[in-house]
Amino acid sequence: MLTEDDLQLLSDYAATKARLHNRFLHGAGVVCGLLVGCHPCGDGKVIVHSGAALDCCGNDIYVPCSVELDINKMVADLRIKMRGGHDCGDPCEAECDDSPDDVKCLDRKGRRYCLYIEYCEELEEPVTPYVSNGNCAVQVCKPTRIHEGYKFELRCPTEEHEPDNISTRIRACIGDLTSADKSASDALATEAYSRRYRQAAPLAKAGRIVEFTDADHSQLKSAPQALSGLRAAAQDGVPGVAGTDEPITESLVRRMLDQYQSTASAIIRYDLQSEETKKALEGTMRGLGHDVEAARSMIQSGGPRLRTLSAAHMGSARDRIVAETWIGQGMQWTDPKLAEEQKASEPQLLYAYNAPTSAAQSKQFVRDLEQLRDWLVDRLDHKPLFSDCRLRCDVLAIELPDNNGRNDPKLVVDATIKLVEVFLRYLVDCICAALNPPCQPCHDDAVKLACLTVEDCDVVRICNLERTFVLSAPAMRYWLPFLHTIGELLERACCEFDIRLSKPRGTVNVDRNPPAVAVFGRKQSYMATTAPAYRHVDEQPQLAALMQIANIDQRQLSAAINFMGDVGGLALATRDFPAGGFDRDLLGFGRQAKTSLIDTVVKEPELQESLVKSFEKRFADTEVASDKVAKELQAALRDQKRRNDSLERRLAKLESGRPS
Repeated sequence: MLTEDDLQLLSDYAATKARLHNRFLHGAGVVCGLLVGCHPCGDGKVIVHSGAALDCCGNDIYVPCSVELDINKMVADLRIKMRGGHDCGDPCEAECDDSPDDVKCLDRKGRRYCLYIEYCEELEEPVTPYVSNGNCAVQVCKPTRIHEGYKFELRCPTEEHEPDNISTRIRACIGDLTSADKSASDALATEAYSRRYRQAAPLAKAGRIVEFTDADHSQLKSAPQALSGLRAAAQDGVPGVAGTDEPITESLVRRMLDQYQSTASAIIRYDLQSEETKKALEGTMRGLGHDVEAARSMIQSGGPRLRTLSAAHMGSARDRIVAETWIGQGMQWTDPKLAEEQKASEPQLLYAYNAPTSAAQSKQFVRDLEQLRDWLVDRLDHKPLFSDCRLRCDVLAIELPDNNGRNDPKLVVDATIKLVEVFLRYLVDCICAALNPPCQPCHDDAVKLACLTVEDCDVVRICNLERTFVLSAPAMRYWLPFLHTIGELLERACCEFDIRLSKPRGTVNVDRNPPAVAVFGRKQSYMATTAPAYRHVDEQPQLAALMQIANIDQRQLSAAINFMGDVGGLALATRDFPAGGFDRDLLGFGRQAKTSLIDTVVKEPELQESLVKSFEKRFADTEVASDKVAKELQAALRDQKRRNDSLERRLAKLESGRPS
């Protein structure tokens, strides 16, 4: 047996389910209408037109008809509300220092307010409850119905809460962008160094000499010009590029360092060659000896100046240490007075392989790896949710080299590989977790409709686009009108085609006195006009032979040509078919397919060339000459053209005799 509680639970369940559906599927905002417009009489009034909205709790807010609002009265109510029941003036006119933190102060004439609409419920239809215990106390009437309504509220402009999106969630996972950028830069630099060292170390340890190639010679020839652009200081005391007004920047110093290191490594690769190999290279590469010495002089003389510029302009300590390693070892290993016991040593070979290393550089990389690991551990402690469950354990399991003594570059490389892998796993986990949209919280159950500018007790400006819209299907069709046009075209094509064909056709009025005979054209042409279009091809033995040589299936070709010709004839015969937006000119292909299709095919130069090539390929292994085949083909084409011209003339006469 159903009781009052059962019915109430059923009603509450349905209403709660609908609100849940609105809140999480559609979201909060204006669904349609609710346009705030100026009042015809002014006097500080506005009109809110009918419409609908959803608040963040999922409540439906429906305004069935236009509502007139007195903004001046609402401003007065706002003053009293903001000052604890005392009318102390407009709170939006307060100085910025005295205003609440969430209130925007606008330094201009005319105060700005925002109009909101809220869902509200009113209890109605009170009745006296039935009491069965004989109690004689006065019974209080209780409402039996809930009336869903709305109310308007005027507020001062405030900073609105920005809903979470994929960008904000990724930023929250990454944390402070400055620290994240530093960590990413450390990971990139150490990974690039590790990649070079990992490839060069086994070869250098085995004493493998690097081959000197034409690319090395080109590098040496371009080095003096590329490196001579630097000068220690301009005449005004500001470092710059010689001959230009371009100042020395970090980007320019980085390019110069890359040029310097590449040139020094090319010189070392040349020095490591045997004397016989050097003579052979100088014999094939013109001016090689001069280019090597010119580049060597530039390396030795430009090193101190480049060292000064890198120390002054390189932003990070790591880059300054790497630059010092490149410059110092570049000058050392390209020195013409280098001792014999130092030649072809492992450090020199590493420089030749573009992987110079030093103790200071390894220590700096270890410090960078420590900072990167600390950043990862800190982010994992603050990250609320992640899907890579072993990430934290893998980070803590990475052992970094001891930075107190001399570090083995191989240990630095191994630690870098593991730490960079974990760093990338963390970033991927952040992005993948952010792809899942969260349930949006409800911070304010009011829906903003518009913002108003009030000046001298009158509304002078209304902005309706500060509201949030619900992206409903009707709204999308309104904003994208071409979707409606596409729908109309589909409607005409799919739903009205048979109606257009069923329209009554015009009749021919014939005067019975004297008797007359209505004639369709001057001659009977039924058989000619209804004949398959492919019949004209089938009657030509030359074309049939050509199609056989070209491996063209006559049955498939006949079906395609006949279908095109029949559709074209139907389109031209059905006078009502082009009506309703279809252009009659678009159906001109039908006449061409019916009368001139074969002529068009045989006159196409590309088809002629294709057929000639088919002939040549067909008879490539025989003694038949290609020119003879071409002549036979041209003769067949000319004969076919004459037949088609005759056919077109006959059809033109038939068309001229058809009644309009």
